[in-house]
Amino acid sequence: MSEPKPADERLDRRLDRLEEIVDALDRPDLELEDAMRLFEEGVSHLRVARELLRTTELRVERLLDDGSGGALTESVDERS
Repeated sequence: MSEPKPADERLDRRLDRLEEIVDALDRPDLELEDAMRLFEEGVSHLRVARELLRTTELRVERLLDDGSGGALTESVDERS
């Protein structure tokens, strides 16, 4: 019986893979075709990660709904 994976775990795996891709792209011996394949994969992971973050943000806003149709939102310090 397997439990569904939380979105943040999927995000973590994507971010880990993005780090691997960046490391691979830094190699001077990487062939152009391999670099393009890795770059395309990285862009794909980035798009999905951005969507996961957007979806999570919307869920948090719904949870913070003040009951009168407005949402109690707070700024998130991007540097933390």
